[in-house]
Amino acid sequence: MVGVLERCEKLSGSNGFLVGNSLLWCDLVLHTVGYNIENYKPGTLKSYPKLSKVMASVTANPKIAAWIAKRPDTKF
Repeated sequence: MVGVLERCEKLSGSNGFLVGNSLLWCDLVLHTVGYNIENYKPGTLKSYPKLSKVMASVTANPKIAAWIAKRPDTKF
């Protein structure tokens, strides 16, 4: 998994999105995967600043933030 995260970190943009300047489905996928990784092993994404920035950008989206606040607990 670390190798995949390293490749994603290297290929991702530096403006808070994986590709381009706006939210895309790939950012949502990363957020879902990153959320699960952080639930399984907290602090893992701290080593990947670009990916952490994407996570923060997705979470900051008002519609997504509203969903996260009301969704059922999905921790395993």
